[in-house]
Amino acid sequence: MIRMKKTIIFLLTCVLSLSISAQETSESPDNDILLAIGVTDPEGITDANASRTLKNNITQALILNGTSAASGRFTVLPSVAVTSLDVTGTTPSKFVAELEVSLFLGDLYTQTLMSQTSFTVKGVGNTESQAYMSAVRNIQARSPKLKTFIQTGKEKIMEYFRAEGPGILNRVRALISKGDCRSAVLEALAIPSACTDLYDQASALLATIPQEKKKEEEKKITKEDLDKYFYSGTEAERAKGFSININLPGGQKQ
Repeated sequence: MIRMKKTIIFLLTCVLSLSISAQETSESPDNDILLAIGVTDPEGITDANASRTLKNNITQALILNGTSAASGRFTVLPSVAVTSLDVTGTTPSKFVAELEVSLFLGDLYTQTLMSQTSFTVKGVGNTESQAYMSAVRNIQARSPKLKTFIQTGKEKIMEYFRAEGPGILNRVRALISKGDCRSAVLEALAIPSACTDLYDQASALLATIPQEKKKEEEKKITKEDLDKYFYSGTEAERAKGFSININLPGGQKQ
């Protein structure tokens, strides 16, 4: 049993670090559960500062709600639409912006939507850019709406792996039998440790790999290896495909 645990620990350290330290600040009661969810660059907002602030606020919300904010399989895709931009008749004049912000949490490997939400925010500034920044700053990381959005996504991810678990274990088992140990490890490493039972069962299967066959799977496996195994193309291309599947303006279905 000790040898099995050492083998599992070694295999898991092969994959890219998922910002465990970020979870130490989590307010979630299950902050010891590792689930990595990243954030793509927001669509529909051209102001660079406002875009960066929005991405940072969502990232902070993910951390506060029990995930490590790391790019990878699961991601939040923000989409922003300017619903109104007015100039006041006062002296000096002010810009008043209203933004509709839509958030989509999905699985980039399967192109599956796990959770979504939308809300409007307003901002006022001396310039158009300042009005956008003011609006984005009103999106608080501790927002109950963001918390519900993230928790719903986490629950859907867990449901997905509970449903697909038997198939995943069968693939890992078959790959080990064929001697394709590296693919078996990649299949197992795609399982979040939050899915405790499935994660433990897959880890136990990896520990059955004969000593002479361990050389291949013990090579360092990077995040890029995982991405390429499950989806051909770059992370940006996967995010683009996801935006097409959920019918965003930036990737409109034909």
